[in-house]
Amino acid sequence: MVKFVEIDPKDVKLVRQGRRGRVSYPILKMFLESGMAVGKLDRTGIQQSLMSLNSSLGAYIRNHGLPLEMWTSQGEIYLSRTDIGDNGKPNPQNNDIHNIQRPTGDTIDSADADDYEGDEELEHTEAE
Repeated sequence: MVKFVEIDPKDVKLVRQGRRGRVSYPILKMFLESGMAVGKLDRTGIQQSLMSLNSSLGAYIRNHGLPLEMWTSQGEIYLSRTDIGDNGKPNPQNNDIHNIQRPTGDTIDSADADDYEGDEELEHTEAE
Protein backbone atom coordinates (compact mmCIF):
# COMPACT_ATOMS: atom_id res chain seq x y z
CA MET A 1 0.00 0.00 0.00
CA VAL A 2 1.27 3.47 -0.90
CA LYS A 3 1.12 6.23 1.66
CA PHE A 4 2.26 9.82 1.88
CA VAL A 5 3.96 11.57 4.75
CA GLU A 6 3.15 15.23 5.27
CA ILE A 7 6.14 17.60 5.17
CA ASP A 8 6.64 21.33 5.41
CA PRO A 9 6.81 22.94 1.92
CA LYS A 10 9.93 24.82 3.03
CA ASP A 11 11.75 21.49 3.30
CA VAL A 12 11.22 20.63 -0.38
CA LYS A 13 14.18 21.29 -2.65
CA LEU A 14 12.92 23.03 -5.77
CA VAL A 15 16.26 23.01 -7.53
CA ARG A 16 17.85 19.72 -8.43
CA GLN A 17 21.57 19.50 -9.05
CA GLY A 18 22.18 18.81 -12.73
CA ARG A 19 24.15 15.92 -14.07
CA ARG A 20 25.55 15.01 -17.41
CA GLY A 21 23.79 12.19 -19.26
CA ARG A 22 25.31 8.81 -18.58
CA VAL A 23 24.40 7.21 -21.88
CA SER A 24 23.07 9.66 -24.47
CA TYR A 25 25.52 12.51 -23.94
CA PRO A 26 28.75 10.51 -24.50
CA ILE A 27 27.32 8.63 -27.50
CA LEU A 28 26.05 11.75 -29.25
CA LYS A 29 29.17 13.74 -28.33
CA MET A 30 31.40 11.06 -29.88
CA PHE A 31 29.31 10.98 -33.05
CA LEU A 32 29.39 14.76 -33.45
CA GLU A 33 33.14 14.92 -32.78
CA SER A 34 33.78 12.21 -35.37
CA GLY A 35 32.65 14.54 -38.16
CA MET A 36 30.81 11.67 -39.88
CA ALA A 37 27.73 12.49 -41.93
CA VAL A 38 26.07 9.10 -41.25
CA GLY A 39 27.02 6.35 -38.85
CA LYS A 40 25.80 3.10 -37.31
CA LEU A 41 26.05 2.74 -33.53
CA ASP A 42 28.03 -0.24 -32.27
CA ARG A 43 26.09 -1.20 -29.12
CA THR A 44 28.79 -3.49 -27.75
CA GLY A 45 29.08 -2.90 -24.01
CA ILE A 46 25.86 -0.88 -23.75
CA GLN A 47 23.47 -2.48 -21.32
CA GLN A 48 20.30 -0.69 -22.44
CA SER A 49 17.94 -2.51 -24.77
CA LEU A 50 17.54 -1.29 -28.34
CA MET A 51 14.17 0.33 -27.60
CA SER A 52 15.37 1.99 -24.39
CA LEU A 53 18.48 3.39 -26.05
CA ASN A 54 16.44 4.50 -29.05
CA SER A 55 14.06 6.36 -26.75
CA SER A 56 16.84 7.96 -24.68
CA LEU A 57 18.83 9.13 -27.70
CA GLY A 58 15.74 10.43 -29.48
CA ALA A 59 14.62 12.41 -26.43
CA TYR A 60 18.10 13.89 -25.96
CA ILE A 61 18.31 14.92 -29.62
CA ARG A 62 14.86 16.57 -29.52
CA ASN A 63 15.25 18.25 -26.12
CA HIS A 64 18.67 19.69 -26.89
CA GLY A 65 18.05 20.68 -30.50
CA LEU A 66 20.98 18.70 -31.89
CA PRO A 67 21.47 18.70 -35.69
CA LEU A 68 20.92 14.94 -35.86
CA GLU A 69 18.38 12.45 -37.12
CA MET A 70 18.16 8.96 -35.71
CA TRP A 71 16.42 5.82 -36.92
CA THR A 72 16.49 2.09 -36.35
CA SER A 73 16.56 -0.58 -38.98
CA GLN A 74 16.91 -4.34 -38.52
CA GLY A 75 17.98 -4.00 -34.89
CA GLU A 76 20.60 -1.29 -35.47
CA ILE A 77 20.61 2.42 -34.58
CA TYR A 78 21.75 4.90 -37.21
CA LEU A 79 22.58 8.58 -36.80
CA SER A 80 22.91 11.22 -39.49
CA ARG A 81 23.79 14.88 -39.40
CA THR A 82 21.20 17.39 -40.58
CA ASP A 83 23.71 20.22 -40.95
CA ILE A 84 25.20 18.98 -44.23
CA GLY A 85 26.45 21.85 -46.40
CA ASP A 86 26.55 22.19 -50.19
CA ASN A 87 29.94 20.46 -50.18
CA GLY A 88 28.32 17.31 -48.73
CA LYS A 89 30.12 17.58 -45.40
CA PRO A 90 28.74 18.39 -41.93
CA ASN A 91 29.23 21.87 -40.48
CA PRO A 92 32.51 21.60 -38.51
CA GLN A 93 31.30 24.21 -35.99
CA ASN A 94 28.75 21.63 -34.78
CA ASN A 95 31.43 19.00 -34.10
CA ASP A 96 31.62 20.33 -30.52
CA ILE A 97 28.37 19.56 -28.69
CA HIS A 98 28.87 22.66 -26.50
CA ASN A 99 28.89 25.07 -29.47
CA ILE A 100 25.65 23.89 -31.06
CA GLN A 101 22.97 26.56 -31.24
CA ARG A 102 20.02 25.52 -29.05
CA PRO A 103 16.36 26.12 -29.94
CA THR A 104 16.44 28.99 -27.42
CA GLY A 105 19.36 30.56 -29.30
CA ASP A 106 21.78 29.81 -26.45
CA THR A 107 24.89 27.67 -26.47
CA ILE A 108 26.37 25.73 -23.56
CA ASP A 109 29.44 27.23 -21.96
CA SER A 110 32.14 24.67 -21.23
CA ALA A 111 32.06 25.77 -17.59
CA ASP A 112 28.35 24.94 -17.41
CA ALA A 113 28.68 21.61 -19.21
CA ASP A 114 29.06 19.60 -16.00
CA ASP A 115 25.71 20.93 -14.75
CA TYR A 116 23.97 20.24 -18.05
CA GLU A 117 21.11 17.74 -17.91
CA GLY A 118 21.45 14.37 -19.55
CA ASP A 119 18.77 11.94 -20.62
CA GLU A 120 15.87 13.83 -19.11
CA GLU A 121 14.22 17.07 -20.07
CA LEU A 122 16.22 20.15 -19.14
CA GLU A 123 15.15 21.43 -15.75
CA HIS A 124 15.83 24.89 -14.41
CA THR A 125 18.95 24.78 -12.26
CA GLU A 126 19.00 28.42 -11.25
CA ALA A 127 17.23 29.66 -8.16
CA GLU A 128 14.60 32.26 -8.90
